[in-house]
Amino acid sequence: MAPIPPLLQAHLVVVDSNVLIDLAAQENRVWEAVEVLREKVEGCRLIVFPIVLNEVRNIASNDMRPEVRGYANDALAHMFKKWGMCPEYVPLEIAFAIGQELRDRQLIPYEERNDAGILASAALFGAGKLLTRNWHLLNVEQARAELLVLDRHNLKCPLIMAPDIVRKALR
Repeated sequence: MAPIPPLLQAHLVVVDSNVLIDLAAQENRVWEAVEVLREKVEGCRLIVFPIVLNEVRNIASNDMRPEVRGYANDALAHMFKKWGMCPEYVPLEIAFAIGQELRDRQLIPYEERNDAGILASAALFGAGKLLTRNWHLLNVEQARAELLVLDRHNLKCPLIMAPDIVRKALR
């Protein structure tokens, strides 16, 4: 059984790899979303987990598009010191085991192992929000994920939000 996290903490925002790549690409709508979160969510901490960091490293090394590899390298260089992201850790074996349950229940497509692990990591950490553009995560039925998987581990699903939604909802 997974450790019991604190109640969901609204100020903890997990950031997905696609958001980091967009920040490096200077996507204004994504930067605006980050700024809105920092302004409107008291004590906002933008969290990067090892799964996300590994995804960005993989993109930096293996993406077929040189421009995207460059963005990934920029994200790796700037995410912590310049952009103020916070590295955090949850036990990967537990995150991937819970993620496997999410995939087995078809809440996330089976081939999306990392996405399931990111969602499970956010729940394990007690994060209140997950910022992503990934449709596999944005389409998760959060109540169903809690009912079928997360409740068994005493976890709650973070609010999964796209940058465009953050900009509109929190302004």
